[in-house]
Amino acid sequence: MQTDDMIITLRQKLSPKALEQAVWIETHRTCQLLEATDEELNALYQRFCFTPNYQTIATDLLNETEVKRLRSIILADAQAMGILKQNNWALFNKFMKERSPLKKFLRDYTLDELPELVRQFKSMRTKFEKAALKVGSKQWHFFFGIPEPSMN
Repeated sequence: MQTDDMIITLRQKLSPKALEQAVWIETHRTCQLLEATDEELNALYQRFCFTPNYQTIATDLLNETEVKRLRSIILADAQAMGILKQNNWALFNKFMKERSPLKKFLRDYTLDELPELVRQFKSMRTKFEKAALKVGSKQWHFFFGIPEPSMN
């Protein structure tokens, strides 16, 4: 749909005050509909004027299921390597922010970006399992649940 058509439809659908508030909530920088970028305008149109059909609903559900599946693979690998502790997400979140391919939290990855992250975690896990076979390494101690010896 053209930008002008979206603006006209939004103006017909919402009152001016409600439209200003919706634009502010979407953009966090302006209240004017004409100052919104194409992406922001498209998001507003999708939110207020778009009526999904069954095909888009089914596609969204399949995408959501696939995202959950890929996230669970990542979390399982992270837990096996000791990056993710049972009730402590701080280490995992720090790792994701500093060392993941796109330097963002797991929840912020889209379906298109997740396969690259899965590939990274699979590679890390195979390297971890190889290192766990070397007696005395940090990975070996974690793998067998033996505390590391004191340096004293």
